[in-house]
Amino acid sequence: GLVGSEMCIRDRQNLVNQEKTDEKVTLYSMNDVGPTFPKKRPFYLKLPFIFLVLLPIVMGGLYFGFIAADRYVSHTQLTVRSAEGGASNLLGGLIGAVGGSTPSATEAYIVEDYILSRDMVARLQTGLDLRTLYGNPEADYLSRLEDDATNEDLYEFYLDRVSVVYASTTQIIDVKVEAFAAVDAQMIAKAIV
Repeated sequence: GLVGSEMCIRDRQNLVNQEKTDEKVTLYSMNDVGPTFPKKRPFYLKLPFIFLVLLPIVMGGLYFGFIAADRYVSHTQLTVRSAEGGASNLLGGLIGAVGGSTPSATEAYIVEDYILSRDMVARLQTGLDLRTLYGNPEADYLSRLEDDATNEDLYEFYLDRVSVVYASTTQIIDVKVEAFAAVDAQMIAKAIV
């Protein structure tokens, strides 16, 4: 009887040892494979990100941080009043109330158009020499007016540096002038007014 029961106990221990061994083998084989990581992307797939995002940010930072010339803005405001009296103002008020423009608004738009006209650029060129002011050699090459600029180039450059906005509610014309020196911006703004 003892031999049979010893066999039974020994078989049970062998089975338990066998199960433990199987678990260890299974766990060991899982650890042997290791965790899976996503595959690295090839370098050529990173190029669009580098050229379309990183490079423009770096180039812009370098340009605006170390190369770009300072720009100064002179700001002035004008108001246009009608020289006509009484009935004209009453009529203008009625027209303005129904959605039309008042005589002073019309005159303000005329002033705005004149400030942004080629005639104004010609007047400023003869009085201040805009080519010299905007072609300042201290300004960076990309921002300044080229030495061989035509009259049309000067006019386009002027339009990029001068802004005029008429606020119909306050009847005030805002004029902003950019230049590469504060004194130049003030001189141009005073000459416009």
